[in-house]
Amino acid sequence: MAGFSFSARTGLIWLAGLLAAAFSAMAASGSIASARAPLAVVDMVPESGRVYAEAADAILKQTIKDNQGALPDQIPQASIDYSRRAFALEPLAVQAPRIIALSRQAEGNDDEARRIMRLLPAISKREAAANIWLSQDYAQLGDDATAFTYFDMTLRVSESSAPLLIPPLVKGLEQEQLRAPLIKLLEARPAWQDDFWLEAVRRPEVALPAMRLRMELGKQQGRALEVDRGLIGNLVAENKFADALSYYRFLTGKQGARDLSFPFERAPTFPPLDWDLVTDGDFSSSIEPAAGKMMISAAPATGGVAARRLVALEQGAYRTSVLFTATNPGDVTISLNLRCAENDGEAIRSAPFAAASEAAQVLRLPAGCRYYLLEIAYRNDAPIDGVDIAIDSITLRKES
Repeated sequence: MAGFSFSARTGLIWLAGLLAAAFSAMAASGSIASARAPLAVVDMVPESGRVYAEAADAILKQTIKDNQGALPDQIPQASIDYSRRAFALEPLAVQAPRIIALSRQAEGNDDEARRIMRLLPAISKREAAANIWLSQDYAQLGDDATAFTYFDMTLRVSESSAPLLIPPLVKGLEQEQLRAPLIKLLEARPAWQDDFWLEAVRRPEVALPAMRLRMELGKQQGRALEVDRGLIGNLVAENKFADALSYYRFLTGKQGARDLSFPFERAPTFPPLDWDLVTDGDFSSSIEPAAGKMMISAAPATGGVAARRLVALEQGAYRTSVLFTATNPGDVTISLNLRCAENDGEAIRSAPFAAASEAAQVLRLPAGCRYYLLEIAYRNDAPIDGVDIAIDSITLRKES
């Protein structure tokens, strides 16, 4: 590395900003007053290597604060001087050699900076800034495996590093060459795996590489249900329907969107590939697996979409029917809507089905859409009475 240039020479571009971020966090780790505290006692106590090291670190922290959270082009001379005195008295005070190494780097002596930094893990593996420096350096040298080793070490020994390091690590999922080292790290079930996967769920743009990574690792990863549900939701939101379906089959062994039978035999786990149940102030919907029914409880004079589910349908005609009962059947109807999930076109709607009717209707789907949201819509026209609706079955069958 030349001077303080951190442009990556390998594909690990996401590492480029980590060193600066680590030192920004170091600078923000205490108030200005607490950063100055070691300076106040330097001349008040007998010579102590640890006191000198803390004073050197405090000066560097203050300089970074004054430099808007960025490492300066030159390390303050006072920080260097205190570090030298600290190292002479107490070589195990890890701040001192780290600051000396940074000063060598600022002078353009990369080899000497690297030599010193590589000695620091033998003194303390908890020196997060040094670990990140080494991770960055090894990445620039093309040694991705060692770069990840130090990255992992930082996350394991420093809880405060996770908010800084996990987001760029997740962003790195978009780079194919990161998959192998990430698999190696995550197979060990590190303590930070939950933070990693939850950050992946918060970033819909990495849903596809996150899904592929998770499939390679197997099903028993951290926060399994929460993360898998979130990834499927993100894939659907990004219109990656085929990938969402592939992941659903991997998780459940079921066909999902390609399965046109809709038994209510289990509670939904991965909506909208399972039923996505809707609840608001006017109605609520649920599935009772033991009874094999979908239940809708609705206030008087209300209507709306009570549940929806993603389905894959070809162009053509589909015979549909709904079998249900209700507490005031004369005032209640159920309709099925097919709304293209790939665009914002108008829904194709069935006529209302009456309670206990086995009559079927035909819905015709045009070309140009492969994935639809199958919606169950209800209407309760009773002006006073609420209603409980029990849906026994929904049929959707392509006509030959």
